[in-house]
Amino acid sequence: MLKKSCPVLCPFESLLKPIYWLGLRVFLANIFWQSGWLKFQDMVLAKNLFGQDFNLPESLTLVFSVYTYAYLETIGAVLLAVGLFTRFISILLMGLSVFSQFYGVDFPDYYFWMFAFAALVIYGPGKISLDFIIWEKYGCKKVLKK
Repeated sequence: MLKKSCPVLCPFESLLKPIYWLGLRVFLANIFWQSGWLKFQDMVLAKNLFGQDFNLPESLTLVFSVYTYAYLETIGAVLLAVGLFTRFISILLMGLSVFSQFYGVDFPDYYFWMFAFAALVIYGPGKISLDFIIWEKYGCKKVLKK
């Protein structure tokens, strides 16, 4: 149906789709890398911001939350950028975005990030990813043939 509706872009579809998914992954990875790395740079400031933004009652919960966010954002950003465990990482980072939006600061960009992660969960990382390379080499069809 897409080929009938847009004859100009269709010859380039196989080229543009992988670039689009790579661009989306790298864009999101950059945002979360910067956020996570900033928390590691100044953990005291991060704890203070978490204490102000999120109404967390106990200091242990606060420290746990800051470290969880920092590690998940930095490791998740690296995995997202290279396209490894993309769907799983997207679910986790989408969860962080949902939690931040509804229990923390009201930041409109979180909605975009949630929908972008949902698209990655539904459609996958694209052909320019380690997930795709691993799936092509060790996918179900090849495992079942053995």
